[in-house]
Order: sequence, then C-alpha cells, then structure tokens
Amino acid sequence: MDAIDPGAAVPLLVESLRDCEPDARHHAVRRAPDGGRLAVRLAGLRDSPLESAELRADAARRPAG
Repeated sequence: MDAIDPGAAVPLLVESLRDCEPDARHHAVRRAPDGGRLAVRLAGLRDSPLESAELRADAARRPAG
C-alpha cells in the first residue's frame, strides 16, 4: 500500500512495526512517521532477541523524533 498511495499508508506504518511478517516490520522501521508511539516500538524492536540483527540495527539507527 505504501508504494501505491503513501499518504493512505501513513497510519498503518506504525502498526506494521508489530506485523507478523519480518519484511513488513523492516519496511515500517524505515518508513513510519515520527511521533506518537514510534520511539517505544522502535526500542522494542531494537532490544528484541527474536528480531534479525539487521532489523535491530535499523531500529537502533532510526531517530524516533
């Protein structure tokens, strides 16, 4: 959805940080808008031993503004 209509996807991106698909979580780490609960969710992904090293690193690098 983000590729087709980025504006419509914005509210769903933060929720995608909890998606069951790793690719969806990784995309959301890169594209979710700043604010709201983003910082909390990024910290959860960054610290999760269940996530891939790449996703944890991307979550750690992402500013949560």
